[in-house]
Amino acid sequence: MAVARELGRSRSVAPVLVRLGSFLFFASILVASTFYYRNRPFNLRDAVISRLQSSYDNPSGYLIAAGGTVISAVLILPASGLFFLGLRHIHRRIAQTGAALIGLGLLGAIALGFLAPFSSPYDSFHTGLALLTFFILSAGVAVCLGLAAWSTRRLALWLATVVQFAALPVLVYMVFTSDFPPERSFLSSLAFLEWVLCLIVGASILILTALLTDARTFPAGSQGLHSRKSREAPDSEKVGTL
Repeated sequence: MAVARELGRSRSVAPVLVRLGSFLFFASILVASTFYYRNRPFNLRDAVISRLQSSYDNPSGYLIAAGGTVISAVLILPASGLFFLGLRHIHRRIAQTGAALIGLGLLGAIALGFLAPFSSPYDSFHTGLALLTFFILSAGVAVCLGLAAWSTRRLALWLATVVQFAALPVLVYMVFTSDFPPERSFLSSLAFLEWVLCLIVGASILILTALLTDARTFPAGSQGLHSRKSREAPDSEKVGTL
């Protein structure tokens, strides 16, 4: 009962916080980009998020981007608790792992925002922390999506899980390949890749939040697919005994 009450409270708050956090992140980045391009030629390949948050590259707008990142991550952070509570009855350890990874990834985003005034987008520490944050957050979302997809057997969730997992080798390749991606055009640029990864993670978190706040799919205190089977088992056993 305590878990059901906690899940009910999370369901009432998390959707608002996740939507608001997602909006603030992308809105702050877009607003910061207007300052970034104020005194330079407009080129989408330059719209790397780390540059928009850099006090060196974007002195007039970096606080907007960095502050938006911190606030949005703080707002979305409680959703990791919702993911654990909503998925724990399917497989507790996997749900715990996925939720913990999401939480760690969001804490990494908060750290990146706070370090923005003091770090350069070109130093190894910032680059490593940014890639690690992307990887951990993507991995956590992929784990939670996979668990939800396995429980509900929904094709759309399986596809979203595949897309999320597909982002992981790309991030690994970025770590070990210094000239990746080859910036021949915007579609092959680091800026495009960053924006696509952010959109994938953001959309996946919104999907998970919507799914786990839908009481018809995951009733409070239920055990997902297994609970439905277990609830149906006694009836079938009764039929057999008759």
